[in-house]
Amino acid sequence: MKRKNTFLIRTLIVLLTFSICSFKSFASDNKGSESQGFSKEEIKQLLIDYAEVLEDKEKLMTVEYLSEEVKNASLMRLEGLRRMEDRIGAAFDKVVFLFHPDTIREVDNGVVAVNVYETTAIQYSCGNQASTTDVMAFGVWHELELQPDNGRLIITKDSFDESDVTGVVSGMSADRSNTAVFEPEEENNILTEAGINATAASYQVNQAMAYAIQYCGISEADRLGYEFASISSGTNHASNYNTLYYNFNSSGGDCCNFVSQCIHAGGIAQDSVWYYTTNSSGKRVGTYTWTNTQYFHNHFSPTYLSSLVNSSYSNIYPGNPVYWLQSEGNSTNHNMLCVGKNSAGVPVVCAHNSDLYRVPVSNYSDKSNLRTMRISTTSSHSHSYTYKYNSYKHYRVCSHCEYLYSSGVHTVNLAGNCSVCGAHGPFETPLE
Repeated sequence: MKRKNTFLIRTLIVLLTFSICSFKSFASDNKGSESQGFSKEEIKQLLIDYAEVLEDKEKLMTVEYLSEEVKNASLMRLEGLRRMEDRIGAAFDKVVFLFHPDTIREVDNGVVAVNVYETTAIQYSCGNQASTTDVMAFGVWHELELQPDNGRLIITKDSFDESDVTGVVSGMSADRSNTAVFEPEEENNILTEAGINATAASYQVNQAMAYAIQYCGISEADRLGYEFASISSGTNHASNYNTLYYNFNSSGGDCCNFVSQCIHAGGIAQDSVWYYTTNSSGKRVGTYTWTNTQYFHNHFSPTYLSSLVNSSYSNIYPGNPVYWLQSEGNSTNHNMLCVGKNSAGVPVVCAHNSDLYRVPVSNYSDKSNLRTMRISTTSSHSHSYTYKYNSYKHYRVCSHCEYLYSSGVHTVNLAGNCSVCGAHGPFETPLE
């Protein structure tokens, strides 16, 4: 039976991670910030306090180091997670917030702005599959504003955009329209149907999904973060994007750029319209059709049979794009890639902006004219069994889509050896 709306009170775990490069723009001697009453350690402690208070709604409303605006934004986030739980039709058994502070800068009148990448990792169970555990995660950038007040720091603003995950936006626009890299192409440049179909016939679904998993932006430590009591992974968020490609998150959105990378990794060849080139900084930048969902749809849908997603999601296949268009009644365009199914048989997706790891597509059932594109027409893929490791446990999963075949784990003992299979840790890379 589904256990609705209890996860935040019952099992919420809050974690804060600091990598070696955290606060990389903070002055080495801290003199500029100390003069305003700030220190790096004070800021760290404030973020720890902020993370911990999220598990207690009553305490959240009474603490003095959060402005009313921040308290209300936090309550909206908690309610957004409950609505997400309802849309997916799942029970959120454990939820973890993992904060990765990135940069800090001083702004006017003693106010300090801190950029933080936050991963929300969720362990959940679906309806009549309550005995089986699934894992998903999403990552969002936050910009916090801090200022001194009566001898201590307070957080006066928390700006973030979770509009395409929980439906919540605070202090910033949800606009995801991409900026053109090249001029829009003419429709008559589209490849012939025969040419595209010949490419699709050799599409490697497993390779496309493995690429999506590797570069979705959510580190492997964060994906399994719900199992930890404490963590210090030293993982920098940016390292989980493929740094060969330009990141469009700051100029409208990286979602279609990411999906183009995925299907290209699966074997779809560039053509005269859909392609990337290398800029003066050595980064791969794509054409408008590569980076914009509407043009991506216009280019590929005549031959890859774009269709509306049916009510059972049975026409969404692994390795295929799942997207919606602003021109069909939505406020934005957005593009994702299916990377398999969860234990209830619901397709799950990876994406950029917001960064998604195996989020059920049922979370987007309210989107007008949700679409999928049939590059692959195979409803399943070839599973390869392996173990994925974090710092002291490992899990039996599919090496391509990371479907969790067993919620049982191998545990590493004090000698650094696995108590089940005998493998020796630390486990920095998967063992076959």
